[in-house]
Amino acid sequence: MEGAAVAHVCEVLNIPFIVLRSISDKADDEAGMTFDEFVKIAAKNSKSIVEGILSIIK
Repeated sequence: MEGAAVAHVCEVLNIPFIVLRSISDKADDEAGMTFDEFVKIAAKNSKSIVEGILSIIK
């Protein structure tokens, strides 16, 4: 939902934007890892994605 709010404001103001999201689990009791483990992996993956995007748009 937060990403949609940012997207809406950017669209209204004609500002280019990218929203990067991640899903940690299925919101049940069967998560494959702890939240702390997930955050480390998500941060590493997000960094790689952002670096890739920046290398393209430079």
